[in-house]
Amino acid sequence: QMKMVHAAVTILATGGCGRIYREATGPEVCTGDGMALAHRIGTELCDMEFVQFHPTTLYVAGAARALISEVLRGEGAILIDAKGRRFMKDYHPDGELASRDIVCRGILAQMRKTGATNVFLDISHLPAEFTNKRFPEIRNLCARFDIDISKEPMPVRPSAHYMMGGVRTDLDGRTGVAGLYACGEVACTGFHGANRLGSNS
Repeated sequence: QMKMVHAAVTILATGGCGRIYREATGPEVCTGDGMALAHRIGTELCDMEFVQFHPTTLYVAGAARALISEVLRGEGAILIDAKGRRFMKDYHPDGELASRDIVCRGILAQMRKTGATNVFLDISHLPAEFTNKRFPEIRNLCARFDIDISKEPMPVRPSAHYMMGGVRTDLDGRTGVAGLYACGEVACTGFHGANRLGSNS
């Protein structure tokens, strides 16, 4: 049911548009509606071409695409394909420690090459006591799907994670339309550039 509310000031806080992609980490309501509404009334959108993809999200049928932190790769986790072959060095000398965009491209290239729907992130070669203590949230998440990260690899694939672009605002959230403000992922000051730094949303 539609209800019209008259207001002197309106604040858009509708989130990004990650859910326009099949694989995404954000809430299902993040479909870019706020950006579309604002654009229709004359606000400027900026940096819409910049979408951050996270290389390793848990890929289990029927489950939400949960982030598997890059910290695992920093601690020694490796990416392997369905045949158990480590492949990231084929795509970049830094292997699993390459930047997010390079790791995403490497994973997608390997998936195309092998015809698989995912690759695997493996940390089972590290001591179980270490991984269980260092990554309890990831251990518990995977355990819900009968995956023991200390003994077996996690199925992963890239997913859309964050929209750098959005409704252009100034540092106070003002848009180009009087009385319309935007904040959060629907807004864009240009601060993030082409790729947001981790923990800086």
